[in-house]
Amino acid sequence: MEEQLINHFISFDDFKKIHQIESLQLKEEDLLIIYRIIENNKFVLTNDHYLPALFHYIKEKTSLATSLKLKSLFQDNYSIFVNV
Repeated sequence: MEEQLINHFISFDDFKKIHQIESLQLKEEDLLIIYRIIENNKFVLTNDHYLPALFHYIKEKTSLATSLKLKSLFQDNYSIFVNV
């Protein structure tokens, strides 16, 4: 999975069109912040040990509400970030 994340990470346009992401109804600017955080730190998706740090950083850059909306999605489905 680590290699897929590095070599096949989805584009921002594809990211924001994912049904699960759309259903969160987040602001475009928050989506871009989240995407960039994950794109620049792909390793956090390879091990759930890193998820608390990811959510904390997203909370700092966006809001607590945004971080909480993402938490259940990220914990259940890392593969939404892979374009194969």
